[in-house]
Amino acid sequence: MSSEAFIVVQTVLLVVIISWAKAGLAVWSAIFIAAVVVIGLVGAPLLRRRETGGDPEIPWKASLPVLIFAVLGLIGFFNPAFRNPVESSAYGDEEELEVLAKREFAVSGNPVFLDRVMREMYFFRLQADPAREKRAELKGLLKVVAVTGTGELKKKIAELKKEIPKLAKRADMDRALARFLLAYRYVSIHHKTAFQPVFNRYLKDMRVDSTIWLPGTVTKETSWQPIIDSPWKFSIHRNHMLSLVFLQGIWVFSYLRNRRSIRWLMGALALNCVGLAAAGIVQKLSYDPSVHRPEIWGIWEAPEPRYYFASFTYKNHWCAYAALGFGILAGLTAHWLRRHPRDMLRGSPVPLALLGLGILGASIPLSGSVLGILLILTIGIPFIGFLCRHSLPKSWGWRRRLISCFVAVLLPASTVWVALASDPELKKETLQKVTERWQSLREGRLPWRYYHSKDSWAMFMDKPLWGWGLGSTPPLYPLYVSEEIIQQSEQVLTHAHHDERFFGLEYSHNDWFQYLAETGIGGVGLLVLTPLLALKRIRISRSFSAWSLLACLALMIYSFVDFPSRTPAFLIFFAVTLGCSLKYASRRPGFQD
Repeated sequence: MSSEAFIVVQTVLLVVIISWAKAGLAVWSAIFIAAVVVIGLVGAPLLRRRETGGDPEIPWKASLPVLIFAVLGLIGFFNPAFRNPVESSAYGDEEELEVLAKREFAVSGNPVFLDRVMREMYFFRLQADPAREKRAELKGLLKVVAVTGTGELKKKIAELKKEIPKLAKRADMDRALARFLLAYRYVSIHHKTAFQPVFNRYLKDMRVDSTIWLPGTVTKETSWQPIIDSPWKFSIHRNHMLSLVFLQGIWVFSYLRNRRSIRWLMGALALNCVGLAAAGIVQKLSYDPSVHRPEIWGIWEAPEPRYYFASFTYKNHWCAYAALGFGILAGLTAHWLRRHPRDMLRGSPVPLALLGLGILGASIPLSGSVLGILLILTIGIPFIGFLCRHSLPKSWGWRRRLISCFVAVLLPASTVWVALASDPELKKETLQKVTERWQSLREGRLPWRYYHSKDSWAMFMDKPLWGWGLGSTPPLYPLYVSEEIIQQSEQVLTHAHHDERFFGLEYSHNDWFQYLAETGIGGVGLLVLTPLLALKRIRISRSFSAWSLLACLALMIYSFVDFPSRTPAFLIFFAVTLGCSLKYASRRPGFQD
């Protein structure tokens, strides 16, 4: 097998399996991704070495920024910004805080405010040490047994001694720190309270002297601590996985030697995307909430049944994935029409490509994603306009342009409407969301996504060079959460997952700002450096790469209002698509057509 064929097979295997397995969020996905990517990283150079008689042609220059990023991420794990919450005075001063709360309540303190602060501090201690209450119970029982020696109590003590180590393993330092910082945030915006000097002292004690000129992490414990319900088990895995996925894109760029191979590879991935869309449509239309079984293929539970589509737990991320497939099929169609301008239907793959485009386009409104509809329109309208201009006679002049514009707008709009009309409940919910958001804007209430972005930017500005470390948003976001979100969270939120949507926020709904907050301008700069350098040698006029690169560009802009790269299936597909598109448009010597 040649190195080129090997990288094609390895990439198809990686993208296809991960896309169907809960979009890369299955328990085993992280291990599978790492194993397949590493096999590709090792196998392709070995095969190329055999082909060339000694030179594996490893793309060291292109890989260097990503390797530096990975090494700096490892260094950051030894540069924590906060101490272990259990070792802090905030954890130990429980009785002092309760006395202070009673004193403040006695002098007309706000009971709602006091309840929120004390509740967060209770959960702070409980999540830092889940066994603390059982440990206190055991201590009391030991005192009683020392006096009475009752057999029943001894049995209870034996049970507690077995239970306590199991509970201790469930300590979640990320959540514990988030609880404390949320309590601190409540205190900081409540100006007339005796809690302020106490919590300022707590925060100062919780912080440790970390080197600002080096990458960091939140605490030593959270660097290696398992993250519940996530296949990216540790913060260190986030660093390694991100680096491996970027290297996969670089390997695809480096080891594919002709444009035909790229078209076959991208065609296979687009076909997989259409298959996912078709399966998702069937799954969506046949979904019955009264039947209690896992939503995703009957295998995996969806965190929120209203938000999943196909194998994706979040419909917005499915739309981002489908947009990539749409861009690839649009590029393949444009390539065929450029080579065979008169063979649009007879003996042509164009009708099948158009069918695939229709399935992908219909899947997006059926998912119920308003952002996804806007995203696909940015790619679909130009492509339909191009298709109409190609199909209509040039002799029609200005009428050709007018008809093309009319059809380019009317066809996508009618597709969206028909797709929504196929599910009355979905149509009602989508229109209701649009109406509510428009009404909120008219009343001067900005979307929460705006505040999430603003808060992530504030987090970035506090540590702009290397950021707080990958995975630092969940524990630290409560420290930066906007007052507007705190106030609005007290109201009933129709489309929220729970009543404090900002608490422990894992994703800020702005990929760019979150990466800046977590990896700083240095980390983001290292990750985008290689693609930027590849832009120097491309020729956008090539029909295939123009449409796939347009899809990539649209998704980069889309990432300012969402977080698609946090779904592994999308991140891998994007890295591969970008690598293939840049290579296809490359003007490198020796690159074959």
